[in-house]
Amino acid sequence: MLGPAILALLAILSAVNHVGAALPIISAVGSKFFTSDGNQFFIKGIAYQLVPTDPLVDTDQCKRDAKQMQDLGANVIRVYHVDPTADHKGCMDAFDDAGIYLFVDLDDFPTQIQPLTAFSAVLDEFQKYDNTAGVFVGNEVLTTGTALSRTFWVLADNQIAEVSSAAPYVKAAVRDIKAYRDSKNYRKIPPTFLAFVQCSRITSPVGKTTRSVLSSTL
Repeated sequence: MLGPAILALLAILSAVNHVGAALPIISAVGSKFFTSDGNQFFIKGIAYQLVPTDPLVDTDQCKRDAKQMQDLGANVIRVYHVDPTADHKGCMDAFDDAGIYLFVDLDDFPTQIQPLTAFSAVLDEFQKYDNTAGVFVGNEVLTTGTALSRTFWVLADNQIAEVSSAAPYVKAAVRDIKAYRDSKNYRKIPPTFLAFVQCSRITSPVGKTTRSVLSSTL
């Protein structure tokens, strides 16, 4: 049987090894993501919202899912709703151990556009995890009621505001969360948003195609 001193030493060595194996931090440079060791990062992601509330509080479930995602080659999860007052360490560590990063929505449950207090609470909670890659300030709220055939090309030219009435609000949310992030001296976790695109100029077997476009900003 191992003595107490040997067990304590093994625990210390295990902790050191875990720290040494920590994931590199993701940052945004222009329209691309890079790791802190200088490699471009390509997203291979899974939408992860097992429950209506917060899927990042059940550590055992996260460990099982993280292992399967790792086997599939995923490196990112996107979570739509979380409770910023809950304890997420177990799940975030499980995904970190599996080499998986998080993109998390800042909105709380009633609506996607919330006061800064709701956004900042989620950022406060998840900024402390190195495998938080980015935060969302809006999910497909940039849509169009007219000129759908032009939407994709307009987005490509960064002219979203011309065809989406929600754009000024999303832009303001990005501005405010960036200012809050910097005022707290957090690392530059990029605020991002998803735009819903319908492209009638792209043919498909089922007619018009839809897609979500990820936009990131420092």
